[in-house]
Amino acid sequence: MRHKKILMARLNNPTPRSKPKLEDTLPVIDNDDNENQDNDTAALKEKIKNLEEIILNKDKELSSSKRKINLLKHSNRHLKNRVEKLIKYNNITNLKLIETRKTIREHVFLVNNDTDKMKFYTDLPSFEIFDEIFNFVKDHVDRDENSIKLTHKQEFIIVLMRLRLGLLEQDLAYRFGVSQPTISRIINRWIGVMATRLEFLIHWPEREQLRKTMPCLDVFWITLKNVLLFWTVLRFLSRSLQI
Repeated sequence: MRHKKILMARLNNPTPRSKPKLEDTLPVIDNDDNENQDNDTAALKEKIKNLEEIILNKDKELSSSKRKINLLKHSNRHLKNRVEKLIKYNNITNLKLIETRKTIREHVFLVNNDTDKMKFYTDLPSFEIFDEIFNFVKDHVDRDENSIKLTHKQEFIIVLMRLRLGLLEQDLAYRFGVSQPTISRIINRWIGVMATRLEFLIHWPEREQLRKTMPCLDVFWITLKNVLLFWTVLRFLSRSLQI
C-alpha cells in the first residue's frame, strides 16, 4: 500500500528535468567535414570564375559579330547602289545599241529598197540573186562576235561594195558606223570563202584580152618595163659569158 502511494505521488509530481546546454544542441563537426566544405567552396568559386570568363568571351564575340554585321550592312548598301548604277548604265547602253541599229538600218536602205541602187552598189541585177548568193555563202563564214552592230547580210553588202566600187575601208566604216579595222576584218573573213564557194563564177580573162582592153599608156609602160628587164638580163648573161 505504501509503495502504491509513493508511485502515485511520483506520477502526480514528476521531477523537473534539467535544461540541455547549448553545446549539447549544436551538431558536432569534426575537422574532416570542415576540409570538405572548404574544397567544395573553392571548386564552386573556380566554376564561377570560369563561367565569368566564358560570359566575357561571349560578350566579346557578340560585339565582334555586331561589328561584322554592321560592316556587311554597309557593304550590302554599297553593292545595292552599284547594282542600281549598273542597271541604269545597262539600260542606257541598250538604248544606244537600239539607236545604233536603227542608224545601221538607215544605211542599208542604199541597197534594200531600190533595184537601181542594188545594181549600182553590188552589180547584182535583183534582190533574188543577191539572196541566193548570200545564202550560198553565209553558212561558211565565221561570225565575228565583236561585230554586234552589223548583221551577216550587211557584212556581205560591204564586201560587194568594196569589190564593185573599190571603196576605201574608211569610207565603208563611215557609211556603216563602225571602225576601219572592223571593215578590214569583215572583208578578210568573207573574201576567202567567196573565192572558194563562187569559184565557178569567177572568170579570169586571157592576156591578149587584157592587153586589148588596157589603156594605151599602161601598155606603153608595161612594154617599157619588159624591155628594160630583158636588157638587164641580157647584160647579165653577157658578162657571165665573158667571165
